[in-house]
Amino acid sequence: MAKQTEKMMPHSIEAEQSVLGCVLIDTDACINIMSDIKDSDFYVEAHKIIFSCMYNVYRNNSPVDFVTLTDALEKTNMLESVGGIEYTVQNADRHSCVPKCSDCTYSYNLNEPHTFNPKDYKYE
Repeated sequence: MAKQTEKMMPHSIEAEQSVLGCVLIDTDACINIMSDIKDSDFYVEAHKIIFSCMYNVYRNNSPVDFVTLTDALEKTNMLESVGGIEYTVQNADRHSCVPKCSDCTYSYNLNEPHTFNPKDYKYE
């Protein structure tokens, strides 16, 4: 009997990390991203959790930054499950592969269709 292999959905971890990094460091990008993306747009489970916490912080009219994100992840006992503080910092560092947060559209398009491709817009 032949073994069936599971098909992995196309995705780009680097694109997801770049988007998360843009949310953390650019207020304008944060506003646009929060209005158009949902946690289910992410492939990586840790990114879904991180984005969900970012969204909750944003929805409560608080700035989305390292302090508020870390606090939200700790309050939900999810900080360690997403890789800890180190991983959230790494996401902001990943942002450096996108020269400006206004180029976030490029990051979205690193994925093939039907995956992390939220609305194909620019943040300018």
